[in-house]
Amino acid sequence: MRVSRSSFVAALPLVLLACSSPSGSTPPTGDGGPPPEGGVVTNPDGGAPGLDASIDAAPIPVGPGGKLDTAFGTNGIAKMQPQSFDFTPTTGLVLRDDRILTIGSGKDAIAKADVVIGRFTAEGKDDAPMGSNASVKYTRTGAYDVVPVGAIELADGRVAYYGQASSGTNGGVKNGFLELHRPADGACDGFRNSLCWAIPNPTYLEYSPSGLGAVHPTAAGDFLVGGLVSPSASNFALMKLGAGGFEDTTFGEPPAGIGFTATDLGGNDGISLLDVDAQGRIVAYGGTSNPSKPGVAMARYSASGVLDTTFGDNGKALLGVPSERFVRLANGNVLGAFRDSATRGTGFVRITPGGTLDATFGTNGVVMATGPAASRLVTALVVQANGTILVGYDDFTVGRFSATGVADTTFGAAGFVTIPAADLGPDAGLYALGVQSTGKIVAMGGQRKTGNMDRYMLVARLLP
Repeated sequence: MRVSRSSFVAALPLVLLACSSPSGSTPPTGDGGPPPEGGVVTNPDGGAPGLDASIDAAPIPVGPGGKLDTAFGTNGIAKMQPQSFDFTPTTGLVLRDDRILTIGSGKDAIAKADVVIGRFTAEGKDDAPMGSNASVKYTRTGAYDVVPVGAIELADGRVAYYGQASSGTNGGVKNGFLELHRPADGACDGFRNSLCWAIPNPTYLEYSPSGLGAVHPTAAGDFLVGGLVSPSASNFALMKLGAGGFEDTTFGEPPAGIGFTATDLGGNDGISLLDVDAQGRIVAYGGTSNPSKPGVAMARYSASGVLDTTFGDNGKALLGVPSERFVRLANGNVLGAFRDSATRGTGFVRITPGGTLDATFGTNGVVMATGPAASRLVTALVVQANGTILVGYDDFTVGRFSATGVADTTFGAAGFVTIPAADLGPDAGLYALGVQSTGKIVAMGGQRKTGNMDRYMLVARLLP
């Protein structure tokens, strides 16, 4: 059985519908439904100390913005065939040394789906030390279908991958997973007694995330992990794993010894970004389908994982605006981006860690900008150090906006660049964005591979 990524993605309410408008303005409407076959969130934990992959400090030199960089790969595009029978791209990552990871879920003809990783050099060539064709497929002990939805580079260079692992009849038993690998060769790091990966609390399924949408490495070397738990309707799920990958049983709310906190926000709820504020409190950002105020939702917890009832409404905040992707800003605020189904424009929301929309941004925290007509969903979001916003769309379009949400008309055509489908091949989608130290923009994705059809991991590089 091949895991359906969309079954997990649909459970995470990350394509969010707004039902309330800021100060009487016309409410934007999200596109609705699950994100495409391309991941839940890109660089979801921009707030990790020293690990802010979403807020890139690279300079932005003046140049022919948006043109394919013909010095990269072949005429600006790099391709790699994954080592798997079926392959679905899900996310990607630009490492600090400018090398590039493309990541997805793949399987052999009769095996379970697994994490598949391809690594490119900074200039778009196969990075051979990772294995055959630079692509590595990891196998596991146990019958799991694994869907990675995010990846982060740790301070020591290891890479953490996370998402959902399904087992049982028709994948009915679902858990979050976190795994770590060494940077040099992609080999297992010895995490969780050399099992390489952690499935939090598999014994207590009612107290275990059904999927992870966010991971935040702490300064102490622990991992805050967030996602959803779904005994019936899904709730925010929060846990802490120690540096070795085991649950911190002192963390969270009762029952004691579980190390887990679940928070019901009144609908199908899930966490897609975690941050720690200046006071050490944990702030969770995600979404809810709560009929009274669907859209972006937040909760705040003490450092030990107990809901902070002094925050918002008894520890929770429902903002009633949509967002398909989140990224933490340098000042501690969070930016969200979405596509409006009515206007096809790109919308932005800016959120304070105090649980309110930032009234200094747009109209009461919301900006509606132009958008590429063909694209359906926002699949990637990056904010650079000078505030410039990069947005990736599912059809391999990249848009560039000012810090105030205005399309940058010096970039591409009126602020947008679409990589031609003829150059990418059929069924290609963009699932991650990154910026190299030179300021060049890297768009990562791939083609879905089924059976013996040739499909590729894809990377395109644009001049800034």
